[in-house]
Amino acid sequence: MEDQFSLSESFKNKYGGDYSDIEDELKDVYINFGKDLGWECTNPYSSNRIEFKSGTTWRSWGETITVKYSKTNISIKSVAIGSPWGPKNEENCERFMSVIVPWVEEYLISKESERLNKVKKEELILNSKVETIVSELDTDRNGEVDLVDGESFNKLLNKHQKTISEIDKTYIQKFVKISIYLKTKRKNTQNMFDSIHDTRNIKELDELVKLLKNQIHTYELMVFHSLSMITSLVENDLITFYEIYESFDQVGVFNSNWENEVSNKLSDIGDGIRDLMYSINKMENNIINSLDTLTYVTGDSFNELNNSISSQLSSIDSSINFNNLLTGIQTYQMYKINQNTKRIN
Repeated sequence: MEDQFSLSESFKNKYGGDYSDIEDELKDVYINFGKDLGWECTNPYSSNRIEFKSGTTWRSWGETITVKYSKTNISIKSVAIGSPWGPKNEENCERFMSVIVPWVEEYLISKESERLNKVKKEELILNSKVETIVSELDTDRNGEVDLVDGESFNKLLNKHQKTISEIDKTYIQKFVKISIYLKTKRKNTQNMFDSIHDTRNIKELDELVKLLKNQIHTYELMVFHSLSMITSLVENDLITFYEIYESFDQVGVFNSNWENEVSNKLSDIGDGIRDLMYSINKMENNIINSLDTLTYVTGDSFNELNNSISSQLSSIDSSINFNNLLTGIQTYQMYKINQNTKRIN
């Protein structure tokens, strides 16, 4: 009997999911129907190929029946055992094909319908979660992620430019680099926020939101310590100034190649951010861990510095409430500690 290729293209595109998910189910059907015809399955573990054997009769030494299947076709071939001129059961082979092919078509259409319904349901859940997250991170719904006012640093720098120059002119350049760093980080955070709408599934969304919240926290930390740095210098608190300066230098604030690299890659939102996701998160955690070691915040003189910063911010009509900024930073730090503790337990 010649190979029978029935409907060789008819299965194509009838199931849009991963065919391997249903391959075993289809194979079981092929095997069971062959058994109904009296065939013995000799290789149940082979992939995309089933070998059957029929018993000997007074007319024949039996036959080997080979069923091959793929996503787009199914074929069957019968060969007489030991006697090329012996009779083969073409009727059963044709019967097998006439039943199996329409059954597979109907099954694939049914599975595709189930898959599309599942995809639609997941899309609805994903879209709903995206909207919830966007509302949480953009409370005024102006399309921009809620971040503290980084321009307050620039205003404070302009106000005290003369005083800082009299102390050391090179500090002006350092503060300008901090300003550029803050602007770049703010832009990167916004690009990451915009990419929330491009996430393809809930797992990816959850990973991106964790990274984004870390970005927001890092930005707030940078603004907080930047304001402390400039105020401590003009207030002649050089110990605090240099503690912050050395920490900034350690994490590369004065050499913003990392943030520029992130910025360049984030300019092409899509798969680029997913490739960067883990490396960005590692870098953010390094910055956070480094800034968390600053001790001036817990020192006895911090209350005085806090009052000075609040007064400075008030003098430039800043929207930043320094105490609220500190509270928000500490709240997120406790949240991260609790999350890490849960993972350990």
